[in-house]
Amino acid sequence: RAAIIDAMFGGDEEAQEQEGFVGGQEEHFGSDGEYEEETIDPEVNDMCRPLFTCCLGFLIFPCVLYLLGWNEKSYVCADRRLLYSETKAEQVGCNGVNSSRFAFFSCPLYEPSLQVYQPCTFNQGLMACDHSVVFKSVAGAQTVEMYQCMEKCETTQRKENGKMVKRRKCTCKMDWSDGHSDSSQFKSSPGSTCPDLAAASGNPPFPDNLQPGTSLDAAQEVQTADDQGRPAYTLNHKLLESLAPDTPVNLRPFAGNFSVPIPGGLPWTRPLNVGTSNLRVSNDGRYLETCTGPPRLGCVRISYSQSSATSPSVLATVSEVGATGPASIPGSWGCSSETWQEILAQKTTKQDMVQSLRDANSTMTWVIRILGIAVAVMSVCCCLSPCAALAGAMGECLGYLPCGGECLGDALEGMVDAMICLVSCPVGVGASLIVMSIVWVAMRPAVGISVLCVGLLLCCCAVGVQQIFGGKRGKRGE
Repeated sequence: RAAIIDAMFGGDEEAQEQEGFVGGQEEHFGSDGEYEEETIDPEVNDMCRPLFTCCLGFLIFPCVLYLLGWNEKSYVCADRRLLYSETKAEQVGCNGVNSSRFAFFSCPLYEPSLQVYQPCTFNQGLMACDHSVVFKSVAGAQTVEMYQCMEKCETTQRKENGKMVKRRKCTCKMDWSDGHSDSSQFKSSPGSTCPDLAAASGNPPFPDNLQPGTSLDAAQEVQTADDQGRPAYTLNHKLLESLAPDTPVNLRPFAGNFSVPIPGGLPWTRPLNVGTSNLRVSNDGRYLETCTGPPRLGCVRISYSQSSATSPSVLATVSEVGATGPASIPGSWGCSSETWQEILAQKTTKQDMVQSLRDANSTMTWVIRILGIAVAVMSVCCCLSPCAALAGAMGECLGYLPCGGECLGDALEGMVDAMICLVSCPVGVGASLIVMSIVWVAMRPAVGISVLCVGLLLCCCAVGVQQIFGGKRGKRGE
């Protein structure tokens, strides 16, 4: 009886103290200052965790079903919007229109209307607009990074003697980062992996006149050119925001505007303002950098990107003066009326643009479907976690029996896990299909009814599994 109580409620506390764990942790440092921490959760958490997981599962399950239903509705409405664009959008040339209409056009950009970007554009005016770096585009970006000591922690968990043991391992290394890493919060000791950290008293801050990370900017408006190279249509700011700055800016042409930083020194010295006197263009032309040779702690590098769009394709309303704006899409059954406009960076035809948008809509819908169904299955498993916990406790009790007790315990736990899987998969998948099919029945009955039948069949399979196991238990009770 004592053995059974020990198995179910944690055993001798004195024995746990001898091992060094009583709901606490053991810490030590490995080679090169690696930090390792092993934690055994308190027994009360072992008893409460299944109940908490069960409640979490009951909370997540309806939320993910709602997400799946919204996803199907969004897909149908987006497809209806594209169908309307395919039939109603008028393909026009690049020379303008004489009346307002819903149109498609794919025209080259009028270069004089492009936004001019300099370092001062991205740094809240803290850097001088001295034309040291200049490029023109519909959208631009600046990325500022600093060479710092970075800590990475990984957590693994395993089961030992019926208890969950978590192991957390932290290591440090030098790397580029676009955000400041607070070295005072490190668990590990950097040691030789971050050789300058002690001399610098930690990771230094970013330069005072730079905005850390990635800063984005899009032009307020840009014009397209007609067949004679004159301005025609005006692309609005919302359209231009969709054109990502995806092409690196080659900085080699601007190398003569910068002085080569003095080699050596202490790159972590602060305060620091960067400019033409202490920056140089890297050998590959990708970065402006404050250090020569191998990077050291505190070195800073800056890169710029621009949009690759030169002849974008547009679906939007065009006025007689060439201004673009969202088109009014009428409502239909299940979908409300809306305004909509779209742009692609590359030159294409109307049919190809619509098909590209349709493919993107289908891909995103399938990603959410797969992830949503997987989460639904896992949430059902969470709801059944008390059963698995009870089986684990009974397995530990059986482990004290001589001659094969551990095998019986493992068999019991495996059988319960298999039953949970057999129930969770059809319930999670079936409920997801039922919700998705209900949306389709309301919006497109021909497709929805067939999916609904599959969902109901899976739920019936889950009920059948439950009846099989329940029937066996009933017969054994008789």
